[in-house]
Amino acid sequence: MRLRTLVPTIPADLVSAFESCGIKTDTDLLFFDGSNLELLAKLPRGLVTCTRELDKYVSLVAERASAPAIRGDEEVEVVLRKQRENAFLELSSGVRELDELVGGFGGGRVFEISGEQGSGKTALALQISLRLLIAQPNTSVLWIDTCGDFSVGRTARVASELGAEVTFFFVCNCTKNHRANTTERMFQTSLNDSR
Repeated sequence: MRLRTLVPTIPADLVSAFESCGIKTDTDLLFFDGSNLELLAKLPRGLVTCTRELDKYVSLVAERASAPAIRGDEEVEVVLRKQRENAFLELSSGVRELDELVGGFGGGRVFEISGEQGSGKTALALQISLRLLIAQPNTSVLWIDTCGDFSVGRTARVASELGAEVTFFFVCNCTKNHRANTTERMFQTSLNDSR
């Protein structure tokens, strides 16, 4: 880089003095063919008072000309931390505005979707679940049907359209099971009933 671009970090009169000695770029200065004492002797008297001051200016030029040092292990840790922090952003509902509103889906969080009958709660949950199964094939989705309207056929059709392979181990309609009045009991009852 031209030393002129370093003004005011390097005083303009010093840059002019370097240029009069044939030193116009950072490379010219950093790889000057001689010692800093020899360079100091070429500069006008009083401009730079000692080699220590000249060393300071040469160091400033080296610092500005150098790329910042990056340690590989620190860079990997930064990337991994960002991945962990943004893991939930990797799963989209397919509705950009909704993803922006809730910060994406996934990341070990639990979402409760509520609304009037016919408002699209099941369709949304199904869409999100299937997107997860497509994005992460070795994962599972637990679907607890509390209304009795879960359709295996419809789910298989939508999964096929999205390119997901879905295997159903069991489907539980907890509305038919009056013994289950908490989510934990519904799950336990479903497991017992599926055996």
